[in-house]
Amino acid sequence: MILTILVIAVLTTAGLVAWVYWCNPHAFADLRAKFKGWRTVVFGSSIAIGSVTAELLDAFKQIDIAPLLPPAYALKIIAGIGVATILLRIVTTGRVGAKK
Repeated sequence: MILTILVIAVLTTAGLVAWVYWCNPHAFADLRAKFKGWRTVVFGSSIAIGSVTAELLDAFKQIDIAPLLPPAYALKIIAGIGVATILLRIVTTGRVGAKK
């Protein structure tokens, strides 16, 4: 069930991206300029949110994390990586969205 939803989401996103590119080939260049730096923040946030969600689902016994990440502190390490990514983005190459 979850795999089916994931496949549908990926295919829908790919179709939307292809359609936008077909309509305006320069759309992605404009988007890259607008989202300069935000991609890193979104990436770090998604790692942190994903690990917190997995930790909560494990706490409520909805999923079993042990086969995926056996060590007791694996989810905390992943959350730390997400936070470190966000902090590194803030520290490096200027402000988020700022042009060089």
